Amino acid sequence: VTSFGGFGRACCCWCSRCPESCFSPLVNPARQLLASGSIVIPLPISESVVSNLNSGKMSVELPAIGVDEAAKHREKHANTVGDYIKSAMYGGLDGVVSVFVSIAATAGSTNNVTVALVLGLAKLFAGGLSMGVGDWLATDAEVDLARRERAREEWECENFLEGEIEEMVHLYVKKGIDEASARRLVNIMAKNRKGFVDIMMSEELGMALDTEDKKPWAHGLVNFGSFMTFGLIPLLVYIIVVAADPNIRPETVFYISIGTTALTLIGLGIAQSIVTKSGGMLKNAAILLALGAFASGLGYGMSYLLAYTTGVTLE
Repeated sequence: VTSFGGFGRACCCWCSRCPESCFSPLVNPARQLLASGSIVIPLPISESVVSNLNSGKMSVELPAIGVDEAAKHREKHANTVGDYIKSAMYGGLDGVVSVFVSIAATAGSTNNVTVALVLGLAKLFAGGLSMGVGDWLATDAEVDLARRERAREEWECENFLEGEIEEMVHLYVKKGIDEASARRLVNIMAKNRKGFVDIMMSEELGMALDTEDKKPWAHGLVNFGSFMTFGLIPLLVYIIVVAADPNIRPETVFYISIGTTALTLIGLGIAQSIVTKSGGMLKNAAILLALGAFASGLGYGMSYLLAYTTGVTLE
């Protein structure tokens, strides 16, 4: 039995051996819950009761909970979309910012809309391919590393299990567990070699257990698709607006593109919060908007400065 902020968790049959006086505030509700089939009950337990239970002065019978029963209480985690949020964010953010920076840099040295459109399209396709392939290769390297580390840990467990046990005991002692308890825990875990290797991969090496299951090509494809989708938005403004009014002033098109890009960055920040369920929509949107504004302003300022100092313009 453990205590968290004055609360303990116990699974018991409330037999006559349990001192009811210690749990008197919840005796009747607990019995009602047990009668309805509930097994795990949160109980307000004092630290002294927890100490007595852990030291063996008091005992509580804990019925076994099967795998099927445990599955009913399994927490809900992020769906498969969450596995690719990193690639989608990288691709989307780089797409909209880098393409718009190309447009802004062009606008800083010329009023030619065609030049801005051509350079933006070139950046879109070249950048999207580069980001997609880069994510693919990086994820592939990450998977290869995880597989090599697993093979090494498996070999060490087969040939030098005592050393691996000592490493894990030392690791848990550093986390604050007393050595006797840590050794007892590690010896139990070491009986299951696959599970023990999984724990070492996570605790000792800091690797996520799903790293080996990643699909590098899928991460690359998501990155490429996100880059192309979000990077196309600033260019669509030029294509649609110029097609609707060929005589429109280039400055007007650029200002419209600024507004559209800003809304896209805000939407990307909000989407990040929704997918990760982390909250802070305004914070994420503000961060992405500030990043985009800084990068775009830097590109525009550099091109304007070069055009002003050298007299070279893009026509």
